[in-house]
Parts: sequence; structure tokens; C-alpha cells
Amino acid sequence: MGVLRFYRYINILSIDVAIGAIVNALFFAQLFNVHILLPGIASLGLAVWIIYTTDHLRDAKRLKEEAATERHRFHQRHFKIILRLLYVAMLVELVLIFFLRKPVFYGGLWLSGGVVIYILINRWLRFFKEITGALLYSCGVMLPALSFRQASLTSADQLMIVQFVLIALINLILFSWMDYESDLKDRHRSLITHVSKAWGSVILIVLFMVTALCHLKTMYVHQAATLIFISMTFILLILFLFHRYFKKEERFRFIGDAIFFLPAIALFTHS
Repeated sequence: MGVLRFYRYINILSIDVAIGAIVNALFFAQLFNVHILLPGIASLGLAVWIIYTTDHLRDAKRLKEEAATERHRFHQRHFKIILRLLYVAMLVELVLIFFLRKPVFYGGLWLSGGVVIYILINRWLRFFKEITGALLYSCGVMLPALSFRQASLTSADQLMIVQFVLIALINLILFSWMDYESDLKDRHRSLITHVSKAWGSVILIVLFMVTALCHLKTMYVHQAATLIFISMTFILLILFLFHRYFKKEERFRFIGDAIFFLPAIALFTHS
């Protein structure tokens, strides 16, 4: 129980999301046969944590009453200390920027512009919130590998990227679908609060089907990587099908975020 509780705090603070981004950046670097350096990986993980934490702190500050979700309640109660940690993280990120190689640095500048715009306007994005979030997260994860890939991407490579974006999108929409009632209570906007929970189910089913078709297309080219993506998709499908169980104590949240650790299997088994 102690380990589970510890991981719950890791999840509440979005540390697991940052680690997952690092794991997947290394995964794509291996898939595309690219070598990436420690400063780029560290900068990515820290940037992801900064973005998520900024978003959570802003939501926590906006609420006048106690938040409906444990994550936002935690950020409300520990607002000042998390804010100080955020300032420290920003300072470290600023230092890391000077150690980035030029392709990553310039690519990061463009991506940072998109992130800033997203943070400023995401409460008005409605159904674009999850789409924009999935695209920005995926671009950040793949930026180090794509910045140094010499050969052009094959159609199978492009489909692997599409699959990852779809998995990230399903993850975000599924979370919004699970959080529908608490989002209404806290007045958070999302795709699901905009279209209704019933239509959200339809959207998720369609996304699962499209992702499955992509898996079939890449199975014979990137078999090991595709099997990992299939596992990630299958876990999200289980969360969706048995949502009543996984909604209790927000189990879906730390399981749904933990799926992004699965590509580490490819890193450890790669010879």
C-alpha cells in the first residue's frame, strides 16, 4: 500500500507524465536509429512537467471552492510550495537550453511558441483542447529523434507516429470522459463537456477502431514497436470498457499515464 500511495503522489504531481515523455523520446530515437544526448532528454522531461504543473496550478487557483478531483485539491492545498518548485524547474530548464544542440534548440523554440499559446487559450479551446494537447505532447516526444534523422520517413514510420498521436489523443479524451461530472462541477471545459458523454463514447470507439487499423498496417514492418502500441491501446480499451471500476479513486488516471512506460520494454530488450 505504501508503494501505491507513493506512486499516487508521483501521478498527482505529473512526474510520471514527464518520465513517460522521456521514455517515449528514447523509444522513437531507437526506432529511427538516432542518438540523442542527455541535455535534450532532461530538457524534454522538465518542460513536460512545467507545462502540466502550470496548467494544474492555474486551474487550482481559479477555483473558489474545494476542487472535485484529488489532483486539483492537492495543488490547492500545496499551491505555494509547488509554485516554488515550478520556479526552480524553470530556472534549471533555462540553464539546460544552453546545452542543447542547434536542431533541437530551434525546433524547441517553435514548439515552445505553440505551448505558450496553448496554455494561454486552452480554457477556450473546447473540443480542440485534447487534440492540441495530444499534438503538442507528441511533437515534444518526437522532436529529439526527428531533429537528427537523416533519411526520410517511410510510410510505416509515419504510421508509427500517427499511432502514437492517436494513443495520446485517446488517453486525453478518455480522461475527460471519466472526469465529465467533476469537470462540470469545477467548470472545466473539454471535448466531452462540449459534445456530451454519450457522443464522447462514440468518438472513443471510432478512435480505437482507427488505431487498430494502423496497428495492422505496421505489424509486419515494426513488429516489436507495434506490439507495444497494441498493448498501450488495449489497456486504454480496458479502462474504457470497465470504467465504473477504474473511476473509483481515480484508478484510471495513474494506469492511463503509466501506459507510456511500456515503450521502455523495447529499450531494455534492444541489443
